[in-house]
Amino acid sequence: MKNSWWFILVVIICRAQTPYPAHDFIAPLPIPLQLSGNFGELRANHFHAGFDFKTNQKEGYPVVAAANGYVSRIKISAFGYGKALYISHPNGYTSVYGHLQKAVGQTETYIKHKQYELKQFEIDVFLKPDELPVFQGDTIALSGNTGGSDGPHLHFEIRDTKTEKIINPFHFGFAELLKDSKSPYVVSLQAYPIETQSEVNSQMQPFSLALNKDKSGDYISEILQVRGKIGLGIQAFDFDDVSYNSNGLYKVETFLNGQPHYSYVFDTFSFDETRHVNALLDYGIYKESGLKIQKLYRESLYPSSIISEPNSTGIIDVQPKQNSLYRIEISDFVGNKTCIQVPIRYASKARKTNHKVTEYNYLIRADRESIIEEDGFSVQFPVHSVYANVPMYIYRAGNEFHLHTDRVALQSPVVFHVKDSLHSPEQKAKMYLALVDGKKPKFVTSQITAEGFRAYVKMLGTYSLLTDELTPLIKPLKNPEGLDVTSWAELSFLISDEQSGISTYEGTLNGEWILFEYDAKTSRLSHQIADGKLRHGKNCLQLKVTDRVGNSAIFEACFTAQTTP
Repeated sequence: MKNSWWFILVVIICRAQTPYPAHDFIAPLPIPLQLSGNFGELRANHFHAGFDFKTNQKEGYPVVAAANGYVSRIKISAFGYGKALYISHPNGYTSVYGHLQKAVGQTETYIKHKQYELKQFEIDVFLKPDELPVFQGDTIALSGNTGGSDGPHLHFEIRDTKTEKIINPFHFGFAELLKDSKSPYVVSLQAYPIETQSEVNSQMQPFSLALNKDKSGDYISEILQVRGKIGLGIQAFDFDDVSYNSNGLYKVETFLNGQPHYSYVFDTFSFDETRHVNALLDYGIYKESGLKIQKLYRESLYPSSIISEPNSTGIIDVQPKQNSLYRIEISDFVGNKTCIQVPIRYASKARKTNHKVTEYNYLIRADRESIIEEDGFSVQFPVHSVYANVPMYIYRAGNEFHLHTDRVALQSPVVFHVKDSLHSPEQKAKMYLALVDGKKPKFVTSQITAEGFRAYVKMLGTYSLLTDELTPLIKPLKNPEGLDVTSWAELSFLISDEQSGISTYEGTLNGEWILFEYDAKTSRLSHQIADGKLRHGKNCLQLKVTDRVGNSAIFEACFTAQTTP
């Protein structure tokens, strides 16, 4: 009996330690792989969830199934991953292929059928294992540039099918296809005073440390003279031998006097965690300049599977007569490493410095709810909606509602309620909340309430109530009115709305719904003649575009086509 329990225990331990299958997947493209973005790379409001493979700045390369399985999900969107396919595999993982130009074969036929059945371009459907099976190496799609893509490439992910956690593709053998002999490169090292009375090199504000590089490629910083609690941050990048551009870091470890202090590694994470990129970054500097300085500390604990020490903040508390050596090790997936030595000394004398005082009227605490009532509006900060205790300046100036500054990141949305008793229900229907910090107001989804407008906002900044009474614009790239379109490949239009933005679009041909594909980044709507919806002789098209407050524009045209019965 004892031997049986011992055997079961060994089996459980072995299964828990089983590595990811390194040889189950093949490259999803038939060209040499190059990265334009790697796993965990720091992006706007998210960690990058996979690999971006270059496609030579072209569309139309065959995309192949990385392993046997079945198409388990199809998501078509004008944003995000654009046209994306998900393939579930018998080994318990799901591969994802994004920004596709189009699917091919039975999958493309299925997509078109589903779009016409649902009468919408954007779909998100889940399939059964026997509907669209695929085999490793099958061409499933053509590479493209759809959705939120900045240029032609293939976005590729591997997820745990049950948990949907994203896993670094390097764990599945892709390191063999992307040779890397180069160590990470350090740009700068930053020191941050944590408390009001903290000092770094006689400064009470962030301080950039000089770095000297030795023959081995490692660095040593200038001596850090410190009083009180501080944190450090780095700006650094990684390179491989084949991609010819910088990528994000894989692993960062820190040691204080030889003991592990704080570290993070991009092996896997969930989508719930991805917004924590704003806590890892020096968010204020990023919003101001675009620089990505990665903090090696956190001012409060938040759930994160990338941080190796869940109960550590990474903050360094320098006591009197205490000298320390802080070491930073930056590693890529295959073990190339760059190190930074930071000698730390206690600053025995406090210096008189000009400490910048930020004007504020509220202190928002991370560990408790705060409800702010101001002139004509309120803001509710739930528990843990901020990453640290933040003094904020919240006030109203005319029709602008100032929720501090967009240089402070939110961990979760806050409830913003604007009171409005001046406008009628009909007038309110044409109004919307907008973030007005930038060059152009950004529409914010909100609800009209009995008292005014309520929204869950993900960013701090300046908001305003705006009115939109303008209809969208519809411009045919080539007006089909009165023409024979038999030889045309598509009917295409540019659509735009200068205020609240495009909400819906719908096209009908001879009174029947037809598919228009929407590319949000180019504002282009197109219907493919190959869909076969034209009839012989006269055809009449109607295209209706509606903005987010219900203003609509309609384009109509009649034309002819010579079709084969």
